[in-house]
Amino acid sequence: MTVLADATGAAQRVTIRDPFPRGLHGLVGNGISGGDDVPTHANNWAQTPTIISAYTYDDFATVQVHGVANPLSLVDIYFDYQITVARQPPVMADATGAFSFSGALPGRNVQVIAVSTLNDPAHPGRVGSSSEFSEARQVAPQPSEPLLSALGSVTDLSGPPDGPAHPGDILRFNVTMTNVGAVDVTNINSTVLSVPPGLDVVPGSGAIHGDGAGFVATDTGFSGGVLAPGKSATYSLDAEVTAAAQTGMAVFSMYVNADGVVSIPAVGRMLISTKPGSELRPAVWLPVAMR
Repeated sequence: MTVLADATGAAQRVTIRDPFPRGLHGLVGNGISGGDDVPTHANNWAQTPTIISAYTYDDFATVQVHGVANPLSLVDIYFDYQITVARQPPVMADATGAFSFSGALPGRNVQVIAVSTLNDPAHPGRVGSSSEFSEARQVAPQPSEPLLSALGSVTDLSGPPDGPAHPGDILRFNVTMTNVGAVDVTNINSTVLSVPPGLDVVPGSGAIHGDGAGFVATDTGFSGGVLAPGKSATYSLDAEVTAAAQTGMAVFSMYVNADGVVSIPAVGRMLISTKPGSELRPAVWLPVAMR
């Protein structure tokens, strides 16, 4: 195969794909092997995607694929089943680079391959640049059920961590999620967070920390997460106790969901006291001897 250029038109952003990727060898050119994220490079390629998992839940009738590629890129999925390599319908990676694909399988012995093509409108000069083929992932039966734990808590950032909190204090609601099973937990998401009355969410405070991939956090919850076995991630959100808060127990709550996982309630509580010094304090009773 030869790519030609004449005096009036030079070939740019040329991508050559072999339908049998295991046989593509010996190319010579200025492309950057493995991908490159430097926008000033004229022959820049998209980053090579990574397939995190390719599981079948129904005895090889269909497959569920999860992976990571360039954010907002177009991801082509290929099935390699020895006889041929067949292209599947493309999917889009989200703003974090996470992508998911599901489709019917042509047989039991199938490997999945992915290719990422840049499609980010923020870099119009790079649209159309494609990656190398990812490493192939063998489709395998889901070895066991996904298992996820989720625990909610609230901490007072302005006073004693366990409270009670007062007007003006900043409270942090945390939901810590841990994959306690032997397989990936995918599509981890939450319902809309219920914030107690009298508390105002600190704008932009919703965030995810930890070992997860693909999570998108907002001030109302999170979505799109993947946790490998033994890994944890924590969603956090800050809220200020206002003068409108009432004395009593403030309760934050949401449900955590994931593929193959029953919804888990995550609740955090904090005692609110609107009158400083009015909260209960420990008392000691001493016996008095009477003569």
